[in-house]
Amino acid sequence: MKVKRDQIGSIFRLTIADKVRSQMLYYGGIGREANLVILASSVASFYWGVLSVIPGVYLPQIGFTDIQVGSLYSASGITSALLGIPLSIWSDRHGRRKGLIIGIALAGLSFFTYAFTTNYSYLLAASFVSGLGFGLFFPTSSALLAERTSGSKRTIAFSLSFFVGTGAGALGTLISAIPAFLRSIGVGLVSSYQAVYVLTGVVFLSGIVPALLVPESSSLGNGFSLPKKSFAMITRYSLFQTVAGLGAGLIIPIFSLWFFIKFRYDETVLAPLNTLAAVATALAGLLAPRLSDWLGDIPSVLVENGFATIILLVMPSIESFPVLGALFIVRQFLMNMSSPILSSFYMSHVDPSEMASAAAISTTAWSFPNSITPAVGGYLMESVSVDLPLYLCGTSYAVSILLIYLFFYKRRTNPNARPSRA
Repeated sequence: MKVKRDQIGSIFRLTIADKVRSQMLYYGGIGREANLVILASSVASFYWGVLSVIPGVYLPQIGFTDIQVGSLYSASGITSALLGIPLSIWSDRHGRRKGLIIGIALAGLSFFTYAFTTNYSYLLAASFVSGLGFGLFFPTSSALLAERTSGSKRTIAFSLSFFVGTGAGALGTLISAIPAFLRSIGVGLVSSYQAVYVLTGVVFLSGIVPALLVPESSSLGNGFSLPKKSFAMITRYSLFQTVAGLGAGLIIPIFSLWFFIKFRYDETVLAPLNTLAAVATALAGLLAPRLSDWLGDIPSVLVENGFATIILLVMPSIESFPVLGALFIVRQFLMNMSSPILSSFYMSHVDPSEMASAAAISTTAWSFPNSITPAVGGYLMESVSVDLPLYLCGTSYAVSILLIYLFFYKRRTNPNARPSRA
């Protein structure tokens, strides 16, 4: 009997070991250079993790209006949108790694402004500089990752990037609880928040190290013109991004402001909530390629975004904060699960010599409306209805889902795939 139990235990251990090995093989093998790009890119997610909590709680406490807070987000986004395309065309011609390093430096240094002043004019100027940095950072990091992977590994690489980035974002939201601790030991209000801004700036600048270890791109273009080979795909994808970004900007960047206005919760509650949401979203990134293998890339996106939109439209009617917090986490899990799938799909359908330009145009299509509407969302919360931005965002998402179906469903991959037995 003892022998049988030992045999069963041995078989069970071997089965678990085989499963672990199969998962490592599935998610591994993307290469050293792709891993370095993922590491360099993750610093931005740490930054956004902090940004998702701190400004919406800190800036109103030092006298800024909701509109002013939203305008700081808008200034960065507008700058990124206006200059992102020419900057990415430049990087497609002169070096994507170079563009990534410059972008990290500009965005990282701008964050230190918040650590040394509360003057709104200086903070606004810092937002413009960060927008310039992100105008280089996002398209070049996507292009670098895409060009160093191919086929099924590309979706896995973008999913791993999303997983690592979301984990870094979760750490950023967790760090956002530091001000409350510092105040509990006697540190002043402003100083407690400025300490986090210093830490965030240092972490962001550390992304330069792995970026320096990535070889420069070999598939660079010539001249200085808008991409022509991938025009149709870029146009359709950018239209969908514009519609989605228009609605998302109304609430997503300032969700902490919505929670603060509606429930008066500060970072002691919002930081753990955003951390849990970020952890759940990171796991969603790992599940994304599996779901894409099963349903197909575009069908899985339609399912994820559809349910996430329904949850968003339900949230304003929920009065219980625990239930609302759970819905917030599930919505973020579902909506962001589609991100690596869409990124991989898009990069797989553009010409290699136009990858950074294509990424910048789609990023601009998202970020330009997304940068304008946070100020509108702040105004609507303050002057019309605190819940109106959520309803408008949900409507925008519904239209964007329809566009995904109309534009991309026929170009889907793996429509008849089944779950892997690995």
